[in-house]
Amino acid sequence: MKRIILAIIVVLSAISGCGKQKTPIQPIAIDYLTASGVPAPLGTIKVSVMMKYGLNAGLTYTWTVSNGWAITNGGNTQTATILAALAYSATGTATVTVSYTGHPDLFTTGTIALNTQGQSGPVTLAYNAPWPKFMHDMRSTGLSTADTSTDTGVLKWMFTEVCDSVYCLFSSPAIGADGTIYVISLPNGNLYAINSDGTLKWIYDNQIVLVINSSMAIGTDGTIYVGALDGNLYAFNPNGTLKWKYKTGYYVDSSPAIGADGTIYVGSEDDYLYAINPNGTLKWKYKTGYYVDSSPAIGADGTIYVGSDDGNLYAINPNGTLKWKYQTWGSIGISIAIDADGTIYVIVSDKFIYAINPNGTIKWTHYVVNDIDVFSMAIGADGTIYVEGSNLYAFNPKGTLKWSYPTGINFNSSPAIGADGTIYVGSGDGNLYAIH
Repeated sequence: MKRIILAIIVVLSAISGCGKQKTPIQPIAIDYLTASGVPAPLGTIKVSVMMKYGLNAGLTYTWTVSNGWAITNGGNTQTATILAALAYSATGTATVTVSYTGHPDLFTTGTIALNTQGQSGPVTLAYNAPWPKFMHDMRSTGLSTADTSTDTGVLKWMFTEVCDSVYCLFSSPAIGADGTIYVISLPNGNLYAINSDGTLKWIYDNQIVLVINSSMAIGTDGTIYVGALDGNLYAFNPNGTLKWKYKTGYYVDSSPAIGADGTIYVGSEDDYLYAINPNGTLKWKYKTGYYVDSSPAIGADGTIYVGSDDGNLYAINPNGTLKWKYQTWGSIGISIAIDADGTIYVIVSDKFIYAINPNGTIKWTHYVVNDIDVFSMAIGADGTIYVEGSNLYAFNPKGTLKWSYPTGINFNSSPAIGADGTIYVGSGDGNLYAIH
């Protein structure tokens, strides 16, 4: 019925136009849709729609995406940028509705599949564990795929360790693909594997002075990697047996990160960043100017970013050569995080937060003036940077303060973000805060 009415209108318009012939309205039809890029999880895909019959003017475009994906740019243009908001391998769809501007009833739609493996390359992060390392993923975003919107804050279970110190469970936990929770205690250095129901699976008793200040990382094969103050990087099998250990020159206070090819990156207080092969042999090491206590983060292109107590942020190529370094005004002994566009965020001992472009130039800095200590950060799917100190701070991607929330006594805690956007952070006042 609509086509008949439209034809009548065109004819009448031509008649009333005193003999001036009007060009009929061209039918709207999509020729094809494309997706380009090699997006890592939490990376981006560019999608474009091409129209038939040479149509490229007078059209309105509206893009929509499935849950777990977000439109970051161009939601009403012919090309849109789609963020893979889920941190691990994920699929989804992007749908575009194309209509004549001013005539929303004349439209067509098209849908294209999205995948973090992209159209032309492998996925950058192959973990399938819910929380495989300190700050969750290679980019250390702290962003979980778990929907926490129905959590009520009620205690599910509690695992109690007998120890002779006020400090017991000290390391940040890691969670394997099968739901096993791994945690290390201080001061006895025991590695615990705890079942998802809170029962003990196994324990690696401290026979080797496994005193830990770092947190673990879990490889795609389930291997658990952790550094220790005896100078070793340890690799444990999923059953709790020792797989191998690699000796560095001094304390390993850095939490390891694992590259797409399985290479383990970790810093040591012998001033080196180490790249260790999955079999425990040295791939390469890079010397900085002082201790390397910060945990490395890995960009979508494989660049390894790590801070040193010499005040430099180092960008190291995957082959172990220096890409660039940026000098700050303090030491960098805290974690680094990378957002979807490649911006690197660093917290420095001078109380400044630095945002550095992927080419090593400064983007912005912000001084957290009223805080005693600033420890770690997480990045939301929308690019908001959350920083934990005596307050939880939320910064816009351009560096302006969005809001802050007092969380009591700082307890060297790192924020974690649920898939629904809830931010979780612990405090020395004895509370776990869930902030939305």
